[in-house]
Amino acid sequence: MRAIIGAAVAAATLALAQTARADATGDRLERAADDCIRTASAQVVAQSASLSDAVTFLVDDLCAPDIRHAEAYQRNVQLLGVLRTRGKDSKDAAAAGEAALDPKTGDLTIPGDIKGNGAIPLMLANWFGERIGAGAAQARFRSVAAHAVLEAHGPGRR
Repeated sequence: MRAIIGAAVAAATLALAQTARADATGDRLERAADDCIRTASAQVVAQSASLSDAVTFLVDDLCAPDIRHAEAYQRNVQLLGVLRTRGKDSKDAAAAGEAALDPKTGDLTIPGDIKGNGAIPLMLANWFGERIGAGAAQARFRSVAAHAVLEAHGPGRR
């Protein structure tokens, strides 16, 4: 039992260290999405039929590329951290060690010479990541958009 707890603590520590190194890029990508939402909110509110439509348009359409980059980066930092903790000799760890994160899009960059099953989790992450939202990150951006829309709508105009 202690060995399992020790391994879990070591994995969590390594994942946190990886996340700390990635924070500057991740923060920049999140700021870009936040800025897009806040900058456009007044104009979107003025053109939208409802406040809910304004939030949806900001998150799902207008600022979607910036949000997708921030979500992809967050998800892929976590994935690489997990794969790199699997042990030096595993195919997953070797593939993850050669993979990189694109600082503009958050996507995984997988070298073309990675062979075998080690690259499969990385390729699947890119494929699934394009089709599945990041959950908590999506909720955070919806919250930012809702607050920006309410602020742009102004007090007493509800």
